[in-house]
Amino acid sequence: MLIKLIRWLRGYVVFTVKGRFPERFINLLNQRGILYWSFVPCKDGHKGSMSLYDYLHIRKIARHSHVRLRKQKAVGLPFFIKNNKKRKGIFIGGVCVLLIMAFLNQFIWVIEIDGTKRISDVQVLQALQESGLEIGTYKGNMDVDTIEKDTILRVPDIGWMSINAINNIAKVEIKEKSKSPKISKSQSPCNLKASCDGVITKTTVVNGNCLVKRGTAVVKNQLLVSSVVEDNNQNLAYVHSQGEILADVNEEKTFTVNLDNSYVLDKDYTEKSRLDFLRFSIPLEFSSSNNGEKLSVFKRYRMSVNGVALPLGKTLCRNYYCNNTEKLSEENGINILKKKIKLQECFEHSKDKIKSKKINFTQNNKKSTAVVSYVINKNIAQKQKLSVRS
Repeated sequence: MLIKLIRWLRGYVVFTVKGRFPERFINLLNQRGILYWSFVPCKDGHKGSMSLYDYLHIRKIARHSHVRLRKQKAVGLPFFIKNNKKRKGIFIGGVCVLLIMAFLNQFIWVIEIDGTKRISDVQVLQALQESGLEIGTYKGNMDVDTIEKDTILRVPDIGWMSINAINNIAKVEIKEKSKSPKISKSQSPCNLKASCDGVITKTTVVNGNCLVKRGTAVVKNQLLVSSVVEDNNQNLAYVHSQGEILADVNEEKTFTVNLDNSYVLDKDYTEKSRLDFLRFSIPLEFSSSNNGEKLSVFKRYRMSVNGVALPLGKTLCRNYYCNNTEKLSEENGINILKKKIKLQECFEHSKDKIKSKKINFTQNNKKSTAVVSYVINKNIAQKQKLSVRS
């Protein structure tokens, strides 16, 4: 792309070569280090391209090679200026566009956030706005260090952040704080036992005597970490056992949906478009609102030229209206079951690793059932308090 731009700025000529010895012509060009490109055979000769400056100095080479050169077309800025000398409006408009682009480039029109997992981007954008960085901020008034410090104070989960203003884009890189493990302050003796059957994959014991190791198969209520420890003097003591015992566990969940129930349709919706320019949002379409519960979904599109974001875009708002109901079909029942499975995994196993999953769907006239078989890697250590008497 850059080479094409340079060639266009310098100007180049597309020409044809006719004669008995075009090979000698090419050899002489190579010997003298003259650049050419797109040299291909054509009707009654060959066709190629060359910069304007070089084309004006190859007549002597053409005579020595006994070939004839014919200019097909001239491309580039020098020829554009020559052909439009009398059209001053084009040059004035071009200069105005460059000045406007240079002026708009002094403001931030796009904020990109990278590195967030637990933290919401909306929360970060709100903190940045309160700290002095938002769409339309003048880069000359940006105090990056102050904005970074204020944002970290407003969002405690941010451990480190960096703001880099590149053209009219503010790239915000964030590193979240690592959550420190919760250490119980209780000092009462306790053991760690297995909450379910499984195969141990990893043991991390902070306090206590670990009785299992990787690869050990354990059953529910089996002792994993004992509170009885022995010191260097071979004296026994009771401690508050702490640690994490990860194991692969087989689990089976059953989900059902009653097909006799009705559900709300969301097929009825309206769309509205808005033009985003600078800090303004201009409605492009007007549509009447329907009755019923409404769910709005927004999609934002930004215009860019060669990777440079422009302060111009479009926002599409789709409003879904829930007015009608109908009986569940078998297909809709399966879709609802899939959503239930995802919700259950999101909330119940958010900290666990699902290694494998197998779903078996069954249906009858009244209900649809899904039986899900999991292999989950999770912490099975469960505290068991002890009552120690002297």
